[in-house]
Amino acid sequence: MSVLPERVAQQVQAALEPLDAPVTITLYDRGEPSELDDFLGELADLHPQLQFARSTPEAAADIGFGPEDLPAITLSGAEGPTRARFLGVPVGHEFGVFVQDILDVAKGEVALSPTTREFLDGLKEPVHLQVFTTSTCPYCPRAVHLAHQMALYSPLVTAEMVDANQFQSLSQRHSVYGVPKTVINDGAGYVEGAVPEGNLVSAIGTALLH
Repeated sequence: MSVLPERVAQQVQAALEPLDAPVTITLYDRGEPSELDDFLGELADLHPQLQFARSTPEAAADIGFGPEDLPAITLSGAEGPTRARFLGVPVGHEFGVFVQDILDVAKGEVALSPTTREFLDGLKEPVHLQVFTTSTCPYCPRAVHLAHQMALYSPLVTAEMVDANQFQSLSQRHSVYGVPKTVINDGAGYVEGAVPEGNLVSAIGTALLH
């Protein structure tokens, strides 16, 4: 039985038509394959340039995920794994961001302003962005996409969508009472809401002073 409804599969297949370079979706998870594997496998089957792979907690640790971060999903393009990541399942409103990220990874391009690019080019230390979301939040995709664009552009930025309901201990640690909330460098700074690009840049700059 298919996990993706036929109507949704047709819409996604149409959205993925411009995909002209290989992208691999990798799931890091514990235990046996589940419905999440089926979901990602069916998604990968919608375009010949997409592939789905399942990996282990040990491999997840090698790229910085802890046991408490699983399930996690990464996207890899021609240059290898990107730092635009998902903690939890990108469903609901976040599914559109997931599809857009696949296209962005294939293109190897982002839509950031020259000012933001200049700021990111000048980074001297790593930046870790965690965007807490829920599947029903209509504003969360914009916040996730902006953070992921930064991660796709700069080798010093890692950005994660975090399902606030699935990762409740992480949500409590960062006092997430509303979404989207972007946590910068494990609490050195944060932004609440889907803010304009310049606001996030400013918040990152302030957090790096701490």
